[in-house]
Amino acid sequence: ADPELCACQTALCFREALQRVNIYAHEVVGVDKQYTVDYRVGIDAGTLLVGNIGFSEHINYTVCGDASHIASKLEQLGKDYLLTPLISQSVRDKVHHDLICTFVDIVTIAGTNGSPKRVTVYHIMCARAEATPAQLRIKRVFSAIHRAFIGNDSATVLRLVSYALHHRNFNQYYTVLRTIEQRVQDALAADD
Repeated sequence: ADPELCACQTALCFREALQRVNIYAHEVVGVDKQYTVDYRVGIDAGTLLVGNIGFSEHINYTVCGDASHIASKLEQLGKDYLLTPLISQSVRDKVHHDLICTFVDIVTIAGTNGSPKRVTVYHIMCARAEATPAQLRIKRVFSAIHRAFIGNDSATVLRLVSYALHHRNFNQYYTVLRTIEQRVQDALAADD
């Protein structure tokens, strides 16, 4: 099986399992709803160095390389965007036939050699076979936002973001939408 797809499906299973754990904790055990088990996942693919690294007094089993660095940054971005799992463009290209992935942002991440790398970030919404009409509509709107965003069509981006912000189906993407809106407004102000 494709390792990228396996990683993404595992992240979705993990999300579903934690949702069940939180429901059980709140509804059966009686844990206050302000306490939940949260998680974040970032997934990228590429060449890695894996093994025991260090010297005799201090050895760590670790993973090194751009892919692990980018995956770590994607995981951290999940905190800012309140979304998980987040994946890179290279992973999305391998899994988009099986999963619904929505555009989140284009970010610059310093590579392990110090050079900046632009990474297009996506959120895995669900398995394509399980997608609801509302989820497919969200996917279409974010695809249009992405096309307008990379085409520097600020008016279209702002119109689509405004549309999405006024529809409850997009609630989980509120932070992403506001971030995109602010970035476009900042770029417009800089052009003036």
